[in-house]
Amino acid sequence: MKTREVDIFFFFFYPTDKDTDLSENNPENVPENKNAGYVFISYSSKNKDTAEAIRNVLHKNGIKSWMAPMDIPTGSNYAKVINKAIKNCSCLLLLLTKSAQESIWVPKEVERALNYKKTIIPVQLEDVVLNDEFEFYISTSQVLPVHKIDESSPQIQDLLHIVRKHVQVSQAKK
Repeated sequence: MKTREVDIFFFFFYPTDKDTDLSENNPENVPENKNAGYVFISYSSKNKDTAEAIRNVLHKNGIKSWMAPMDIPTGSNYAKVINKAIKNCSCLLLLLTKSAQESIWVPKEVERALNYKKTIIPVQLEDVVLNDEFEFYISTSQVLPVHKIDESSPQIQDLLHIVRKHVQVSQAKK
């Protein structure tokens, strides 16, 4: 009887901080082409306080959200992570202001959401006339005016209902 020699190789994996980021909001942890059951919040950094207030209302009502920069893992490539987060979200919540229209990132996020056929929910935070780019992107969408973040207001209740519907529909498709 002839014996065979077999080479055995051992590979060791040493995780980095990026590899061990198990945050549920980390799009790196979401399988491709799956709606992860969260709303992507697109906003101008000049409206950060309002965006965080809306995010808090969503979370308080059991709705997961994804928002840069806090959900971007340390050391990650912004463009890659944001694109993947949009690709995997259930819908995009656009916080519409003059600053959002002037932002470098917000129009790109809206374009990506349209490309991935995501529902865009425009929330108008101030009186604003749409510029050509945003008129092109959202002129056929119903815009929800919200001038004060008050959870008991009819506008915020409408927003919660709309977002919840899209997140639940996406979760049901899994």
